[in-house]
Amino acid sequence: MIDIKRQVLGKDPFIERIRAYAQIESGDVDYQFLVNFNDVQVKAFKNKDDRLEPSELGVLIYGRNLAAEDGSMHPLVKEALKSARSHLTEKKQVRTRDSVTDDEIA
Repeated sequence: MIDIKRQVLGKDPFIERIRAYAQIESGDVDYQFLVNFNDVQVKAFKNKDDRLEPSELGVLIYGRNLAAEDGSMHPLVKEALKSARSHLTEKKQVRTRDSVTDDEIA
């Protein structure tokens, strides 16, 4: 009974479920990860022709008290989200060192 009161009235963050949509860089299938307490499920999508866009990838965290008192994200949640890359980085085209002139440097 004390544990239930602590969970209901507590101010600590409580994560109930985590859902993530991800791509493995070397594969051609998208995945959905579901974490419910101590149960982890990995589901492969059958979408070889219609892949998820980079904006559709990410991590969703469901729970209580996930925001701090000032309205910002709780530090515990920030650390959990740092472990996931929600947007794949795009490679930038870089010029070679020989193509840079002295006038551009000055």
